[in-house]
Amino acid sequence: MTTLNHALWGLTFGRVIGMPLQGAIVGSMPDILSIPLLAYYHFQEKKKVRKIPPWLFKWYSLLHNWVLAGLLILILFLINEKLWILGLAYGWHVIEDAFVHTEHATTFLYPLWKGKIQRYSASDHKWIQVVDFFFIVVINILLSIQSRF
Repeated sequence: MTTLNHALWGLTFGRVIGMPLQGAIVGSMPDILSIPLLAYYHFQEKKKVRKIPPWLFKWYSLLHNWVLAGLLILILFLINEKLWILGLAYGWHVIEDAFVHTEHATTFLYPLWKGKIQRYSASDHKWIQVVDFFFIVVINILLSIQSRF
């Protein structure tokens, strides 16, 4: 999924507790912390760097895993009982990426297990993005209706 998808899901989770902006940030956090480094090395590769260093893929794997998401949910819950919802935005990011990334496949249980799930590529199958946006819209409509009552 794109970082926009993750931010919109985070915004949706954050709306539940009245923190949509914080939800959008937490929901896109794995990409915010990894994409700039990957992009830097990608563009440098064309100039002088021969390949992306292996530690960068480990960093990506560390940020995109369910173990870290679970730890974040626990920490946020201990800080404030309602903040764990923001951690769900992070966890949802990891769940989505585990099923729709192929080029830089998400090792969702890293470092415990380096396995990956057989998946569809969201960039090759555009319908995945359409379905994802559809559910974001539907859930936000339902949240708006529920908040009126």
